Amino acid sequence: MSLSAARMIALEDHYEIWGLDEVRKELERPDRNTFVDPEVTAFTRAWVEAKEKSILRAKWRQQIVRASGLVLLGLAIAIGLQFWEMI
Repeated sequence: MSLSAARMIALEDHYEIWGLDEVRKELERPDRNTFVDPEVTAFTRAWVEAKEKSILRAKWRQQIVRASGLVLLGLAIAIGLQFWEMI
């Protein structure tokens, strides 16, 4: 049995509400395989992996923006000092 697109969307909506940590806890439950379809578990694991990658990419982008801001600030200060010396 394959998961329908509607079922996957519904699962993603629930997971977003529950949050990554809660979904991870549910995946770690020892009795999970007795009441959850293996396809749902596989989909859930894929969702967790994708969510973790998304979070890492967002953190990486944030660090790049901060570093770029610091470089621009340093450049502005250097130009300002050069201009100040010319006066």
